Amino acid sequence: MKHVAVFLFAVASLLAFAPRSAFATPTTLTVTEYTDAAVAAASNAADTSNGNRFKNTDENVFVMFQNTHGSNSSTVTITAQTTSKYVPGYGTLTRADISVVLAAGAVKFVGPLPRNIFNDASGYVNMTYSGTGTVVVTPFTGRGLTKGQ
Repeated sequence: MKHVAVFLFAVASLLAFAPRSAFATPTTLTVTEYTDAAVAAASNAADTSNGNRFKNTDENVFVMFQNTHGSNSSTVTITAQTTSKYVPGYGTLTRADISVVLAAGAVKFVGPLPRNIFNDASGYVNMTYSGTGTVVVTPFTGRGLTKGQ
């Protein structure tokens, strides 16, 4: 009984000091599929409180990040779900989260994002933001460009 009480106290302590974002549901974004025809990009304001996520259904998804703030920077973190993997001939390789620093006015592209590394159990890629910039995020794929060829 004493062990159960100690365990419950430890869990309660962890929950009390965990950042609120650890329990938040990220805002879901739609992946824009580009084709040979002109397609309007679905640019979204980053959810800096809860983070964002998008469904990663193929190996050709990229994300464009733009900091539209005039003077403040931001950092985007894309969470790696699988952080180590054994590769014959190389041993165990590690993969860290992707961290992208966006200076004021910067535009950066990240990808492709392999599903076996970045997808969570539900098939989403998760992103969080820190800093005081104003980030616009656009996940996109070009898989529609090769359809019918």
